[in-house]
Amino acid sequence: MSALKPSAVNWSIVNDGKDEDERKENAKYAIGLAKKFGAVIFCVWDDIVECNKKMMLIFLASLYDLAHK
Repeated sequence: MSALKPSAVNWSIVNDGKDEDERKENAKYAIGLAKKFGAVIFCVWDDIVECNKKMMLIFLASLYDLAHK
């Protein structure tokens, strides 16, 4: 997200990801920011936490599309 718009990410909200709850909150934040940018999101936070390869590819492709519009 910070590659698209560096000032968009509030780094004080981002956790270290040491436990499941922190990873869940980070994933929800990433999806929320992507929606705010106008990305079409097909995944849920669980896909990001579990590193679902296909859903991560779709998520990143949507962000890539935004960057090149």
